[in-house]
Parts: sequence; structure tokens; C-alpha cells
Amino acid sequence: MRVDCTHCGKVINIPPQKVPDRAFAFACPACQGRITVEPASGSGGDAASADPPSGDDATILPVPSLKSHERQLMSSLAPLAYVVELGCSTDPALDADLEALGMQEILRFGDLESAVQSLLETEVGILVIAVPKAAAPPFEPLQPLATIPSRMRRRTFVVLTAGNVTSLDGQVAFFLQVNCLINSNEIGRRRSHLQRALLHHLKLYQHWTIDPT
Repeated sequence: MRVDCTHCGKVINIPPQKVPDRAFAFACPACQGRITVEPASGSGGDAASADPPSGDDATILPVPSLKSHERQLMSSLAPLAYVVELGCSTDPALDADLEALGMQEILRFGDLESAVQSLLETEVGILVIAVPKAAAPPFEPLQPLATIPSRMRRRTFVVLTAGNVTSLDGQVAFFLQVNCLINSNEIGRRRSHLQRALLHHLKLYQHWTIDPT
């Protein structure tokens, strides 16, 4: 039996002998999203749906409700996101995570140079850079970030996703000159990670009114 996780798109093949003759649920082995399988009627097949995780089998971090001043901070961010895919593709759930953070438009680029050039002409709220693996600094693929003026750099929240980083590792993020690190395997926790790091970034710079010359 084939089941597709609608959280992350992973295909799970369940041996026929392990499929019960009733509805059942389990956690996706990739993102830990709760998948509910309902026996289909008439076609002889099976229907599966992914629900928000709940109960003991759920490990997805809940997204905290925003306080009024936090919502105001989030609304100050430019509602445009850039996603740069360097040697890898981002998962479909990323757009929903960015939209939940207030991004009304999401543009994709195949190289960071083009994204930075466009960023210099348009205010961007969030810049996501996706790589398969990150290396120790100086990390060559991120070098174009150094060309962004400091005034614009503070207004853009830069996220690096990779399969070999620790999410929210501030020390490594500092050395790589990005605002936030997200492990690309933690799809179910990404939205909570992003909201937490983004709020910290906005609170840090909300009183910064003088731009360096």
C-alpha cells in the first residue's frame, strides 16, 4: 500500500500484511506529521490524509501564538521572500511556512548573485538559501551576501537551510553571516524555528534607527 505524506511529500510503502481493515494513523517517518488512512469505498483502494500532529506520536513543535506587539513587529517586515536553490530543491511546504510569516509573494532563484542583485533594488523581508550541505566558513556559495549594504542587510532576514546543520545554532550562523540556520530535514519543525528566530531578529533591530555611513 502506498501512502503520500501531504506534509512533506514522502512516499511510504506499507506491506499489505500490516494494513488493517479499518482506519488507522501513524507518524510520517520523515517529518513526523500525523497521517490518517481511511479505507476508500467503491474503488478498492485506500485514501490517506495528513492531519496536524497530535498526541504522543507527534514531535512537531507547536507554533506559539503571537502577542500584539509581536504581530506588529512581524507586520513591519517586507512581505516579499526570495528562495535561492543552490544544488537542491526546496520542499513544497516551504511556501506555506513563509506565507504563515506574512510573505505575500515568493520568488525563486537558481543563483545567489541574481537574488542579491534584485534585492539591491527591492526590499525583501526573508531570503532563504537552500544548499545540500554547508561547509565551514568562508562558505563560498554565500560570498555574494557580503555585497549587500548593511542598511539593507539588517532589513532582510537571511536563512540558510542544509542537511548537515543544527537548527537555530547561533554561533555557526554568525560565522556564516546569516541570521538563522535550519536543518532541511526538520520540515515539521521549520515554521516554529523560523518564527522564533525571526522574532528575535526583529526585536534586536527594532530600535536601530541610525544607519552606519
